[in-house]
Amino acid sequence: MKKLNKIPPLSKTTLAIWWVCRGLLLVWGICGLMYGYTTMFVQATFAIIFTHLWDLFQLLGGKSFITKMPAYLQTELNIFTCFGCVVGTTLNNFTDFSLIDIPEHTYAGFLACSFGFVLCDIMQGERHRIKPSVQALFGMAIGVSMMVGWEFYEFTMDRLYGYDLQHALPYAADGALDTMVDLILGSAGALIAMFVEAFRRVGLFGEGKEERREAYRLAREEAKRDKLAALQHEPEAASSVFDGIYEESLYTDEEISIDEDEEYTLSDNDPAEDDADDESMSEDDEKDEESYTNN
Repeated sequence: MKKLNKIPPLSKTTLAIWWVCRGLLLVWGICGLMYGYTTMFVQATFAIIFTHLWDLFQLLGGKSFITKMPAYLQTELNIFTCFGCVVGTTLNNFTDFSLIDIPEHTYAGFLACSFGFVLCDIMQGERHRIKPSVQALFGMAIGVSMMVGWEFYEFTMDRLYGYDLQHALPYAADGALDTMVDLILGSAGALIAMFVEAFRRVGLFGEGKEERREAYRLAREEAKRDKLAALQHEPEAASSVFDGIYEESLYTDEEISIDEDEEYTLSDNDPAEDDADDESMSEDDEKDEESYTNN
């Protein structure tokens, strides 16, 4: 039987937020069941399962990268799930208030982009880190893709089961308007998260920012050293770095040197040696011409 992993300890504040969200979802689902809304109880059941995703990742993840997901993502997911079910669904079912979709879709895009950013960071590992800007773009792509997938879900459920997730009749213009507004809001949330996660990654704010800032500085220095080492051992690769300066050096006797200040120069051969080579070549030409004349 496969041995389960241990769940890392969490702060009391984090645990309190998690259990408050789970308690609210449970009460909301039971109230819906008592008033005859079975779908609310089913929705609450799945929502509570979602609030345990981080625990399941830690227990069943083994040695995979999924166990390295930070707990703050689960906190954000729990808050979003609780707010979407307890507040959003209740207002949509019992009132005509429709503006609740604005914070829901914006925060959903933010959360999806944060997940994509962290996922990209974890999958790269410690030795093969990519730039935070590239991670941010990857997170942005994940966030927008999830928003599009959600609109596919709304459209499919409305057409197949007669739901009113898009708040419009089939093939009505209101449905297209609702979809576009949701996509714009989700993309805006993902755009905000793109900058937030990038700044958090380089240590500008957040818990442990000093450690992250120092780690980012060391990673940049290590990348510079690796680049210099590659240029010293593979001069052919340097031509792309120096905009073609090294292309001529591949076919001459020029030597490539890199000083300690990271200023890249080309050191030509000694001029005296070049003059001596020219004189020896001219003497050889004269001897060849004399031998040809005698013949």
